[in-house]
This record gives sequence, structure tokens and C-alpha cells, in this order.
Amino acid sequence: MFGRMGNCFMLRHSKTVKEKGLLKKRKKPHTSEFVYAEIDSEVSKQRPRLEVQKDPDMEEVRLKIDGLNGSDLAAFHGLTRKDILCLLERSLSEKEKICSRGIRRTETKVACHELHKLVGGRGESFDLYVIGLQEVPNCNASSLILNALGGNYSLVAASIMVSLQLFLFARNVIQPVIKDVRIDKVALGGLGGVVRRHKGAVGIAFKYRDTSFLLISCHLSPHENNVLERNVQYQRICQTIFSKAKRSPSRINSLSPAWKTPEHETALSPAVGQSDVVVWLGDLNYRIEGSRKSVSFLINQNLQKLLRAKDQLSREAERGEIFHGFCEGPLSFRPTYKYDIGTDNYDTSAKERVPSWTDRILYKVNRATNVKADVQDYDSIDHIKASDHRPVKALLTIHLDAFT
Repeated sequence: MFGRMGNCFMLRHSKTVKEKGLLKKRKKPHTSEFVYAEIDSEVSKQRPRLEVQKDPDMEEVRLKIDGLNGSDLAAFHGLTRKDILCLLERSLSEKEKICSRGIRRTETKVACHELHKLVGGRGESFDLYVIGLQEVPNCNASSLILNALGGNYSLVAASIMVSLQLFLFARNVIQPVIKDVRIDKVALGGLGGVVRRHKGAVGIAFKYRDTSFLLISCHLSPHENNVLERNVQYQRICQTIFSKAKRSPSRINSLSPAWKTPEHETALSPAVGQSDVVVWLGDLNYRIEGSRKSVSFLINQNLQKLLRAKDQLSREAERGEIFHGFCEGPLSFRPTYKYDIGTDNYDTSAKERVPSWTDRILYKVNRATNVKADVQDYDSIDHIKASDHRPVKALLTIHLDAFT
């Protein structure tokens, strides 16, 4: 049986600069979608940001772009050849901004026996692993993952809603400083009981010493045209998770639009609005708008970063419709959906779906705190091919003011 995997967040705690330097040299674990996090008490220490890699075949790419016909260019919704070339030059000469108003996450299907590949095997030293799964097959996923992590880790919490699951694992030595653990779920419908495709969100809230964390894994509505529906689902999750103001899925379209304003934080649940760190993982299902030919051309030239302007999630975030105040690592990896299972080929069925970054990982830090965070690694895991999605991983470094 196959299931769709979600995200994983890992937290690593280092008390001294020397220790931190040693930890950075360790091999990063692999997951379908996860964030590793390293917690550091020295706020002033900053990590280097990822840079865009230069394409050695720049002139050849220029010629190919210049050769696009009118119908190809129409797929870019107003971008001319000159616009595309300007974007190309800028992407090759400037650093990618890590902090944006967009969001990213990846979803994939894997066999139960492949779940261990999400954490890269034993011997890793991250303090926390947070793994989100979607369309999970009927198996004991937490036990399989825990076995891969080894005896130095324990399961702290599991938030499960049929096929949508979220797990928090921690090193045994830090268990005493993890407290106030809670779980919650928000149902949005779907066919969870029949084909294990439940839509909604599951969450875990906890404190690491005196810093509050909120972890959310979600699965939103599919299809390119359902942008508004996904926006509303995001709103409902924000307003109701860990809140007493639960609403039934049938009332989803009647929610207050207050979240669209700059003061939208007042519409959030206390957990989302007041947590020091929020990590959001999931199959968000936002698509790239454009023709299959145009999108595939840029991907084949390793210029997928230019597609961010056509990414629905990034666009809606920039408009202030969703994920206000959230950050995400650079979208430097290939779109994670939709692959022919077992191959590196995008959808060759009659539908020929446009490749998209449907699966994302994003995070938010409360500006009222002294907590700092940045992304060290944000990538897809291309060697897991048992799904039409590619898993996504991220390393999130957390800097705390002090450990008490």
C-alpha cells in the first residue's frame, strides 16, 4: 500500500559556538518534507543564505527563450521576452531572499517500508523531528519512523485524523524541557474514510523550555482553479485550530473576512497568533499557472526559479490573502508534482498536468519575541519515487535569546 507523506520539522539545540560548529558538519537527514531546526542561544550569530547557482549555458538559454512563440509567451500572462530575460539575468546575479510572504511544502506517496527514508537512518543529532503525512496507508507509521531514528529518540506527540497525520519526535535527553504538549485537528471534508484522502489540518502545540511552538500539517483542496477555496480553508484552519470556536465544514464559506486586513491577527486562534514559532507543512495544492510547454521548458533549463512569479501560493501571499508574516526558503528545487510514479518524468497521462510546487514548508516567528530563525536547507528528496509527489525537507535554525 502507498500513502502520501507530509512534512517533518527537526529541532537541534546547541549551547556553545564550538558545539554548533561541530553539529553543522554532520550529514543532513533525508525526509519527504521536513524542517530540521537548530536552536541557538546566541541571537547575533547569522547563517549564510542560499544563493542562486549560475547557469553555464546562459547564451543557449537566451536563444531558446527568444525562440518562444506567441502562444508560449501567453502562458506567462503578460510577460514579454524582455521581461523573461530580465528575470533570468536577475536570478543569476542576485541572492535569493529567504524571507518572503509565500509558503512552501511537499507531498508524496511512499510505501510503508520506505518511511524510514524520511529521517535518513540512525546517528543524526537533531533535537526534534516533526513529520507530517498525508494519505497515509493503514500502518503504524510512528513505530516505523521511531525504529529508524533509534533508541535515542522518543515519540512526544501524535495528532492523527484518519489519513492526515503529524508526529513529534525528540531526543530523550531534552524530554524534560518539553512541556504543555497539546494536539488538535480541523476537518475540511474529503474521502478520508473511503480512500484515505482526508482534507484538513492536524496540529501539535508545545513549549521547549519557555519558547512556544505550533506545528501544523494540512492537506488542502486540489485543482488549479480552486485558489479561493484553498484560501478559505487556510483561513478556517488559522481561526479554529486550538480554538473553542470550531466550525463545521459546511459553514466554511461564511467565515469572517477579517483575516484579509493588516490587523488580521485578531482573527487568528490564540495558538497561531501568539506562538513564538509556527511551522506549517503540508500539501497546500497551490499550482503554477501556465502552459505545460512553457513551464516544462524552464524546468528543463534549470530555471524553475523564474516560475515563482506564476506560483499561486506566492502570489496569494504577496497579495496578503494568506500566510501573512510567514517565511520560506528559496524555491530552487524542481516542482514536486506531478510525476509518473517510479520515474523522473512529469505527468505523461492524457491530462498532462502542469508541474507545480504543491508541497511546501513555511515558518513564522513572533515579532514580539527575541527568537530568530532561518532556513539552512530547503529541498525536495528526489530519490523517493514511489509517489506522484516528491517529498520536501528543510533545516530550520532557531536562535533563542537564552536558555534558562
